[in-house]
Amino acid sequence: MSEFTVEDLRQIVREVAGADTGVDVEGAAPGATYEEIGLDSLAVLEITARLAQRTGREIPEGLVEKETTLQDTVALLHAGRSAA
Repeated sequence: MSEFTVEDLRQIVREVAGADTGVDVEGAAPGATYEEIGLDSLAVLEITARLAQRTGREIPEGLVEKETTLQDTVALLHAGRSAA
């Protein structure tokens, strides 16, 4: 498993959250929730799946929700373990 720095994870979260959603997350504050930047719960599920795939980190179902912030997601990924 490759190790990611916090900055790597920030960039990955911003890239994945912005991909195919039409939402500009580059300008979003790290403390903004997914809901505040215009993403609904279905989009968050898709983002979570893409983050797990991209990072190789296991993200338990329901842990990332529309009320979760971008910063919280980075912290979760940084503390996470590799997927089995």
